[in-house]
Amino acid sequence: MNYKIRYACVCDRGKVRTNNEDNFWCQGLYLDQEHQGLDKTLTGEALQETMPGFAVFDGMGGESCGEIASYLAANAFQKCYQKEIGNGSSDMEGFIRRACREMNREVYQYSLDHKIRSMGSTASVIMFGKEQIYIGNLGDTRIYHFYDDTLKQISKEHSLKRFPGDKKGPLTHYVGIPESELQVSPHIARGSYHHKDKYLICSDGLTDLVSDQEIGQVLKNGKSVKECVEILLEMALNQGGRDNITILLCELEQTGGTEPAPRINRKKKWGIIGAALLLGIVALGVLAWFQFGGTAEETSGEETRQEAEPSKAPDKDREGKNVQLQEQENNTQLQENSIQMQEQEENTVGLVTKPKNQQQEPVVETAEAEYTYDEMEEDLKLLEEQYPDYMSLNSLGKTADQRDIWEAVLGDPQASRHILIQASIHAREYMNTLVAMKQIEEYLTGFESGAYENIPMENLYEDICIHVIPMVNPDGVTISQKGPAGIRDPQLRAAAEGIYQADLQNQKTTLPEEEYWRNWKANARGVDLNRNFDVGWQEYQGTSYPSSDCYKGEAPASEPETQAILQVQQENPLVCCVAYHSSGNLIYWNYGSQGQVLAQDQALAQKVQEVTEYPLHSTIDDGTDSAGCSDYFVLKLNIPAITIENGTGACPLGIEEWETLWTRNKNLFPALAVLYR
Repeated sequence: MNYKIRYACVCDRGKVRTNNEDNFWCQGLYLDQEHQGLDKTLTGEALQETMPGFAVFDGMGGESCGEIASYLAANAFQKCYQKEIGNGSSDMEGFIRRACREMNREVYQYSLDHKIRSMGSTASVIMFGKEQIYIGNLGDTRIYHFYDDTLKQISKEHSLKRFPGDKKGPLTHYVGIPESELQVSPHIARGSYHHKDKYLICSDGLTDLVSDQEIGQVLKNGKSVKECVEILLEMALNQGGRDNITILLCELEQTGGTEPAPRINRKKKWGIIGAALLLGIVALGVLAWFQFGGTAEETSGEETRQEAEPSKAPDKDREGKNVQLQEQENNTQLQENSIQMQEQEENTVGLVTKPKNQQQEPVVETAEAEYTYDEMEEDLKLLEEQYPDYMSLNSLGKTADQRDIWEAVLGDPQASRHILIQASIHAREYMNTLVAMKQIEEYLTGFESGAYENIPMENLYEDICIHVIPMVNPDGVTISQKGPAGIRDPQLRAAAEGIYQADLQNQKTTLPEEEYWRNWKANARGVDLNRNFDVGWQEYQGTSYPSSDCYKGEAPASEPETQAILQVQQENPLVCCVAYHSSGNLIYWNYGSQGQVLAQDQALAQKVQEVTEYPLHSTIDDGTDSAGCSDYFVLKLNIPAITIENGTGACPLGIEEWETLWTRNKNLFPALAVLYR
């Protein structure tokens, strides 16, 4: 099918600011460095086949730095677009990532050259590809998707989350950040084309003053894109216009090809499913009546009705990420009196159980203990594809060997309570990745038919979001499983081999080489990630050089894997952190906190003990080494944290441990949800 994209853009200084730090990129058009905004609404249309793009930038910094930053970002985006899309590239996701890195370099280099301490810009991008729609963002400039009279935010706000009543938090990701501190990693999502869908990018000059409900109402009224952006601008100005205001709206219009499948919203879907179930019950009742005493005359006029099968792939994403994103559109039929109804598939949640013959095959296989990074990555993407309503997948950055550090976000990212689960920070403990992955799958399938302690899963996880980093240390896991041959970068591979020689010379190990690699705990740079946190880091001695374990690194949080965990904490209001390690079949808690934090930590430990039946072990009693993740969360952040030591014997654990591990850990997620409801 073919689509036309109609667009309109307004950019206004507002009523308070003397300058305009916003900019945009609209089909190659953007504003000069010094500007007061647009004099009139910019409008136009573009064809899908030309792969058009749109972006909004909100600059930050003192004096004129904000408008310089947003201009540099727009100008760099223009160069990237001409270089890649202008020359026929259709790799939209790769383009967004590369454009963000190039924009970041331009802005950061300018700040260095001119000795500007604080300078940056947000960047929010929509690219209309030949097959799919791609969005990407850094910062808090929002992107919305409007469909079926529903407005959903599909961008991710890279800012410190705040509880109700708190002020707006600082940005954690933006254009202009030093890459030595944090690798630029935009949030990316994909979507499909649907007639009359609208996509909105807007700076916080609008969203700080006009609610989502009010924005949705304007988009709902059926006016043109030009009228919509002008009405929204007027609303923001009437509310005081405290900031610069940029609003860019796109609407899809199908111009040819196959008519897209109709989209059924949740309420309509449940009505159809309920009706189908009722009709099925009636049909069974009629059959029973006929078999056990009814007559043909008594049943004449009754017709057997075919029940609609509940389908598997949802049509909405709870985050708003991928609204219609990565949909798999399969049709089921409801036949009644020769009328057929087609509907798009959606997850059935909590209260309706799928018949056994409709259950999906397990994604995560547990036949072998050596669960690799590539297998995990493939399974994560498949789970996101199957359950886009309840799961989104984010890269928290890349390792030294350029592997993504994946985060699975389960539930509503706008929830007020967030839980972090992390596993395999120590390489040889990779059995815990399998545990975490199976927990993710159990969570997702539970939404279709599950309950815990007689509470439907949908209700249980209401206002709770779970973040899972199933493999914090993918480079290290690869070394433990495959030796240095698994490392892609030749220099990094040679460095790892040099670490083995150094450990031999320093008599830190006497193991033969193959066994040495199997026992590897560190990342590819020889840093023990659980000794890389800024709590007791100075005091921790360990090994003074890169090693298979116990080397704390050059500085606290020097490693991208450590930074990934901190990023989740910085961006979300966490209520607890659970770290999976091996082995010992016990739970470490009590890292030296006091008062309310100690009480909360104890409540967490006792709830997990109740589920796993592992004994509790107070770390304060034995002087456990510091600089660890759980220590950091408790002592530096006042966030309850525990460490679960799974399994018995030496690591890596064998597959014979699996059944016991899974039995003990399978209910961890719902148990935590009960604790924090």
